[in-house]
Amino acid sequence: MISEHLHIADLIRKELDGTISHSERARLEQWLEADPCNADFYRQLTEEADFGRMLKEYERVSRLSDFEGFAQRTGMRRTNRLRRLRRRIGMVAAVFLPLAILMTFVFQLGHKKSVSEDPVLHHSSVAMLMLSDGRSFTLCDTTGYLPEGTSLKKSEESSVLSYNDEMSEEAPLPEEVVTSRLIVPRGADYRLELSDGTQVWLGANSEIEYPAFFTDSVRKVSLKGLAYFKVTRDEQRPFIVRTSQASVRVLGTEFCVSDQNGAVNQITLVSGRVAVRDMHGSELLLLPGQQANISAQGSNVAEVETLYYTAWKDGFFMFREKSLEKIMEELSQWYDFDYIFNTPELSQIAISARMKKYEDIDSILELLGQMDQIAFERNGRTITVMEK
Repeated sequence: MISEHLHIADLIRKELDGTISHSERARLEQWLEADPCNADFYRQLTEEADFGRMLKEYERVSRLSDFEGFAQRTGMRRTNRLRRLRRRIGMVAAVFLPLAILMTFVFQLGHKKSVSEDPVLHHSSVAMLMLSDGRSFTLCDTTGYLPEGTSLKKSEESSVLSYNDEMSEEAPLPEEVVTSRLIVPRGADYRLELSDGTQVWLGANSEIEYPAFFTDSVRKVSLKGLAYFKVTRDEQRPFIVRTSQASVRVLGTEFCVSDQNGAVNQITLVSGRVAVRDMHGSELLLLPGQQANISAQGSNVAEVETLYYTAWKDGFFMFREKSLEKIMEELSQWYDFDYIFNTPELSQIAISARMKKYEDIDSILELLGQMDQIAFERNGRTITVMEK
């Protein structure tokens, strides 16, 4: 639900600043016509005086705990239709929409390039493919030479390494199936389509090992790092993801797996059902909106808002009461830089934010620097976090 609000927020922001496309305007009009509450809210937001008042109030909001106060001060409760809308989707979601609109509108209108040195960029479509027969391939935006049975599908934002499942029931099994290892470096991400049609989004500093095509009664892959899976359903062949501390078994569903730097493994379920087995043999069954946390000490299941763990694949950073130290660590993976806190206390500042990923880190630092407490200084690929 919240992911839909984020999309609508971007469409309204584009409508307000005149950058919306014809297809995007059609999607926005569809949303407006879907519910009278949507049209009421849009009219309320786009009134010049009302927007200015909400903009001033937004500047006072920096934490999730402020949402209730924001709603009271900006009059979000003043219509019966908005009350019905809030009951249907919850207070956080109802207020998240105007906040998302305001932050995308303000941040993108106010964004100016101020750093003249070489930018620190994030790259999509950069990876290394290594095969078990000793061959290796550097993947980039150009197709170049690829292994037989693979191709690069290009989209506006990225390329997808795709495998063609050319095996038929009548075809003899090969003597040896070539295993592939796709390695994504720091500062990049990549997309993969396996031979069964399963879609995989790989985060920065991640790697996945998989066969060129699946011949066994199960479909097995191994993961290090961060990945989002959209598994093609196959009742006869379960799909298994192995990490350093867990094994995830599904038939067909969407979920996110994190196995990073020896930290706790996290398996976050978006839809369907999954079975998670930890290294001690204990099995956990997950339902949508649940997350399994697996470590050497044990495992547990928690209820979560999945968007905070999956938004990265859709081009957003989502942080909920996350320490600045953990935020900088995550950003350093995506943009490949080093960072220093000149005051240790700054690392523990808790931040809740939603930001669209940009090509360069300076855009992100400019947005975070709008907080009262912190400022950033970049020297090449080293960033110093300072007290403002």
